[in-house]
Amino acid sequence: MVCQPLPERRAGAFWVQPDERIIGSLHTGYPGKIPAGQARVSASERLTVMA
Repeated sequence: MVCQPLPERRAGAFWVQPDERIIGSLHTGYPGKIPAGQARVSASERLTVMA
């Protein structure tokens, strides 16, 4: 996947320089609907240690 540069009008809105890229965004606030909780899988079940 190749990141394409932002158009000038959008780059200025985010204070992004021409040689920089936006790699993520953070959304804050309250959700419109809070989903029901789900059971979590422990990290030890997902982790594979190769020594």
